[in-house]
Amino acid sequence: MANVAEMSREQKREYLVGFAGVLVLVVVIAGLASAAVQPVQTLDVKDSFNRVLLTSGGVNYIESPSYATVLSQNVTDSCDAAFAYKTAGLIIEKTLARSGDTLYLSYQITPWKANTTLDSMNVTLWIPFQIALYSYHSSSTAISLTFGAGTVGITPISGRLLNTTVGPDPVYGQDRVLLRFSLNPSGDKVELRMSFGAQISCQQVLTTRPQMNGGDELDLSVNYGLFGGVFS
Repeated sequence: MANVAEMSREQKREYLVGFAGVLVLVVVIAGLASAAVQPVQTLDVKDSFNRVLLTSGGVNYIESPSYATVLSQNVTDSCDAAFAYKTAGLIIEKTLARSGDTLYLSYQITPWKANTTLDSMNVTLWIPFQIALYSYHSSSTAISLTFGAGTVGITPISGRLLNTTVGPDPVYGQDRVLLRFSLNPSGDKVELRMSFGAQISCQQVLTTRPQMNGGDELDLSVNYGLFGGVFS
């Protein structure tokens, strides 16, 4: 390193300016590195809101994988997992699988109680309050959500979709995607494909086992930064 004390005034000035420039460059590079990957929570799945309408003994009921009994769970990682829940009248098997920037979420619903048939199921995807939903497009086959950073595509690939509602929940005021499916009376499967266009991460928020004190939750985040696209 140069001895500043032995330099002329002009040399000192040039040296200090150059040294300051290096420091600025180092700070900028460090800032870019820290911004390279930043997870942003994009969607939440709260199983207590994923409700099945059924008929048992001639009476209508609504059940969900909440306040139920966990029969089994197999968690490979936070984005690849399988759970089996037993409610008062149903066995509900939830499966989560990741493939690249795409996540698959499915529910297999089977009545276990005699004289019980299925009618329909609601699946709700919640948009966190801190995320602005700029626009959306909904058709009979897919939903596209546009946020400030990009777009998330949601496609039902199993189950008979009856209708979709996007916007604030009338009770909680939080934006959500509500998908309503018709179910075969003896058992059925509902599955969604969610395409994020960037690396995704999952956080499982699990309630008590084997008896559930509420419902499980799944927080989905997208990792984005300056060195990659946010969403496709």
